[in-house]
Amino acid sequence: MTTATLEQPQAPPRLETLDEYIAWVGQLVDEGDDLQPLVNMLLTEKFETRAAMEQIREHHEEMREYIEILCMPEQHPVVITAVHTSPRLSVEVAGGVGRLRVSVHPEVDRGSLKVGARGLLSQKKNCLLAVYEVGTHYADVGTFEEMLPGGKRLLVRHQEQLIAVGVAESMRGVEMKKGDLVGFDREGSRLAFSRVEQPGRQDLFFEKTPPDRFDELGGLDAEIRVLRQAVEFGLRHPEVAAKYGLKAKRGILLEGPPGNGKTKLARCVARLVADLVPGGECHFMAIAGSSDYSMWLGQSEQKLIARFDAARDLATRSKVPVVMFFDEIDAIGRRRGSDMGSGAPDRILATLLAQLDGINQVPGLIVIGATNRADILDPGLVRAGRLGDIKVRIPSPNRAGAGAILRGYLKRLPLAEEVELLVGTMLGQLFAAQGVFAEVARVTLRDGSRVVVRGRDLVSGALLENVVRLAAELAADRAAQGDDTGVSEDDLTHSLDREMRGMANLLTAGNIRGYVTRLPADRDPIGVEILI
Repeated sequence: MTTATLEQPQAPPRLETLDEYIAWVGQLVDEGDDLQPLVNMLLTEKFETRAAMEQIREHHEEMREYIEILCMPEQHPVVITAVHTSPRLSVEVAGGVGRLRVSVHPEVDRGSLKVGARGLLSQKKNCLLAVYEVGTHYADVGTFEEMLPGGKRLLVRHQEQLIAVGVAESMRGVEMKKGDLVGFDREGSRLAFSRVEQPGRQDLFFEKTPPDRFDELGGLDAEIRVLRQAVEFGLRHPEVAAKYGLKAKRGILLEGPPGNGKTKLARCVARLVADLVPGGECHFMAIAGSSDYSMWLGQSEQKLIARFDAARDLATRSKVPVVMFFDEIDAIGRRRGSDMGSGAPDRILATLLAQLDGINQVPGLIVIGATNRADILDPGLVRAGRLGDIKVRIPSPNRAGAGAILRGYLKRLPLAEEVELLVGTMLGQLFAAQGVFAEVARVTLRDGSRVVVRGRDLVSGALLENVVRLAAELAADRAAQGDDTGVSEDDLTHSLDREMRGMANLLTAGNIRGYVTRLPADRDPIGVEILI
């Protein structure tokens, strides 16, 4: 009997059947061999096989469910537009399948069959299989005109059209008056789902006293001086202004290429106003000119009026100054008659002009507009008394301005070389007549002539900030790997090349005037060739 070894007994060759293995184990017993290793092996294999089989069963179940989903017949989402109980239960539905009257599956809860509910239609489009939502979802917003006889249909005005729509059960019993906003589907179900609340003051994007200050800006000393003088005089010396018959200047237009600090300047004006008033507070309302027009088409005038009402109320009743800032004001301030489609842009502009007419009568209210296309603004918008009280062009930074901006950002960072050396290298690449970016693109005009776009034409405060940020990221990545030498000339050069190429690739015949102001006004650009 061998008990000293723990090795597994070796099976004789060519054992294939269960009986042969049983006979072999019997032989081991007769010979007195230790069977413990064999038992251990068999038990291990048994439980490993059981676990593997369980995984296979789970995988098969997942595959079965997946195959069932893939093979499931198609279903069509619809909205219930009517429910009929005679001669038998059926519903009218609308959706991608058109408008149909279909039967209802016996398992569908009868209580869920409501006008406006959403469900699924069978593959044959002849039976409502399920109702999965009874909420209020709509694609369009219009204004309520009147309820039609019977109370199940109403008239809604949308984009100057009167549309008759059904009333979903979620809206039945809701009191409506002319001018209320209605959420409805113009296509498909043609149902009105709910009354939409007018935008409240909390949706008007007020910000209390921005922290921005003029000394954070570089290269805009002259422009800052104009803004300071205009704002400070009226607030510091109101008696002198009244004595000399000087009207308050409350409309400001900031114009210039994108990325050069127009938004920052507006926020700085709000900070300056806060510093000059006894309460030390000034609310800042930032509005993207395109947001009202695109999101509230048909109600844009109401949104504009609501904004000005809120600003006037805060400035007069609460005695808190307000700076309203309209970015991209050309989106709602284009010259009248320039849109050959609907008359909506002209109506929105007329509303804006009417609201601006009253700003000089409201102490503490300043309205600032910003654009990079002052040439397309309506003359009535930019006259004195509206946004023409103060017109400030924010140009692309010149060599001195770009140097001031770069120094401001670089001085905050660990540097591999002297800051003036790094700034000099960058300025040489951007502004030298034979610099790396002396020519970045070429604009073809309609008469066939061409104008070279230089790197200096594309320089902006935002671009320089991005260049320094990208260079800092490169230096930080090296520092994380043990090479903490700071931002180098190579980092800045690489980052500048990346940013300039990105800017050049954005240029098109449609937007080139926003970047290059020296293009002749009487010849339209028709093409841009990128040279870097």
